Amino acid sequence: MKIIVKYDADNRILTHRDFKTLGMGHCRECSWGLKSESIECTAIDCPWGCFHNMGFSGKARTDLGSRGMGKCLQLLAGKKTLVRTRLPDGSHQASEWQMIAGDWHWRYSPENDEALSSPGVELRTLEIIDRVHNTLIQMDKVVEELQARWFRLLAQGAVIEYILILNGKQHRALVGPLKFPPLDDSRGKEKAHLIKDTVVVKFQGKRLGELRNFNICLSKTPFSEDDPIWGIAIVKNGKQTIARFKDFPEEIPENLRKRIFGFTDAICTSEEPFLREAETATHTGYQYSHPVYKATRAQIRSIVKVFVEPFISSGGERVTEKEHEEAQEILDVLNKALQEVPGFGLFGREEDTARKKIETAPKDYIYLSRLDFDNRSYRRGENAIVEAVIKNPTDKETLIMASFEHFDPTPVVVGTFEDGAIVPAGTQDAPGTASIVAQISFDDNQAPGIHWIQVTLQDRSKKPLVDDEGNLIRMRRHIYCEFEPKKISRTRSGTGETEEGKGKGGGEGSFGFAAIQWFKKAELADTVEAYLDMSQAVAFVNRKGKRLEFYRSMSKTKQGSWPAVIEIIAEKILEKKAEMDAGEKEQWQAEELKNEIIQLEQMKAKLIRAVVGLLA
Repeated sequence: MKIIVKYDADNRILTHRDFKTLGMGHCRECSWGLKSESIECTAIDCPWGCFHNMGFSGKARTDLGSRGMGKCLQLLAGKKTLVRTRLPDGSHQASEWQMIAGDWHWRYSPENDEALSSPGVELRTLEIIDRVHNTLIQMDKVVEELQARWFRLLAQGAVIEYILILNGKQHRALVGPLKFPPLDDSRGKEKAHLIKDTVVVKFQGKRLGELRNFNICLSKTPFSEDDPIWGIAIVKNGKQTIARFKDFPEEIPENLRKRIFGFTDAICTSEEPFLREAETATHTGYQYSHPVYKATRAQIRSIVKVFVEPFISSGGERVTEKEHEEAQEILDVLNKALQEVPGFGLFGREEDTARKKIETAPKDYIYLSRLDFDNRSYRRGENAIVEAVIKNPTDKETLIMASFEHFDPTPVVVGTFEDGAIVPAGTQDAPGTASIVAQISFDDNQAPGIHWIQVTLQDRSKKPLVDDEGNLIRMRRHIYCEFEPKKISRTRSGTGETEEGKGKGGGEGSFGFAAIQWFKKAELADTVEAYLDMSQAVAFVNRKGKRLEFYRSMSKTKQGSWPAVIEIIAEKILEKKAEMDAGEKEQWQAEELKNEIIQLEQMKAKLIRAVVGLLA
């Protein structure tokens, strides 16, 4: 394939010509885009019909280009466009586009219908507008954009040339392949470049499409914000780069995020359009809120998190034994303070904890008693059997449906299952009992960490059941993937026995942190100062963080620096708590959201006050 983009800046004419392609043909249902004299062809597999029908999209109040034909965007660059195409069988056609009374109109253009030298398409746009003109005369930027946008096609042998005529002089530039930077081989060459042949993207257990040739690399040095190589290029069908994904997880240090690059091919077909419908009208990005892109985004983020793990834990200065002891002392203070803020005790909490003495009023409705797993932890490739135990305190035998949802750590639903059971009648003292069992799969592409299984009860018509206060009858419980958690029954903070939800263990199933670990990285002083490992209840804190350095320099005692350490950790706890609370409801009202934020900030402030009080 060969593509020539030519801009005559002196006459404001932009020409795009591709050679040795299939041209822009029509389908069997139409003749060059028309089914009859007044009916245009809109079949998605009809290139000519789609291209010429999209010109009327302004009348339908949608964006020009929204049908997925990127060449149509050239119409917007000027006021008139001539289109010519030649098909491999030798047939050819021409049309003319023109802006009339604020709308685009097209017509057949027999006066321009001249066979091209080889199969392909030529677009010739006249009267280029100022904004586009000012961009096209910057030859280096145009070449850089063409290179970044079509680098996969260039790697496959395509030839792209840009010609600029300016002030009577012709300038030519052959667009070369992208040159990638050296990789960070500090942890071994195999760690710096990950390749996955296929990544299947699912949403609620349904296959949406697949990413192929998934390549992710880590460079030795960070990229600048506007470097065209930074990020993971999402390339439609291995040809055109639609977007560069840079929305990497926040827990990855910034100096690592700025070194990630690579590409993946998003396969879009008529049978499986995948990300095509999520593209923006300009074909230079994706709609952030589109559910297909959200699922793809979550999948890429989980792969990136696993990829960078060896680099997060490496490097930095050695932590001394004295500093280890200090971290343990701060841990003891933090876990004591958490007893006064049980809502921040995120680690070890379970709705069915046996340590808490639960006072409940008798139920007069069908409810979920508990969720049971065979194991606490599973490896990718394994299946988990989840049992939902349902109780019926009423005098009527009832058919109940249960909807199982499997959330990954992002959290995104990666699997669903529905089944039903007849729950026998019972009484409040001796409710009828039934179980519904689901099989949850941990496929190879899922991220390690804490996953969640959520079960919602429904009636036979799949309408969600509610309790006596109008809340959904729902239960969720976490399950580990690729981790062996420490037993949930042990007291992680303090010593001594925990009885009836009270004591040094934090009470109510909140067992605090297992550890605080220092790391020393001066290059992260302005970015990440702490992050949490939810699977192990560990807080990692950067001793080189500017805030800590400031407090330590201002105070010679622990009263000055220790609260600063815990404040940094508390900010991360607040983020995790906000994520978990957000997942409890599908929709939030503005007032509810405001109150939630206020409550979280108050909890953080209470934790810091408790620490200061313990150190006084």
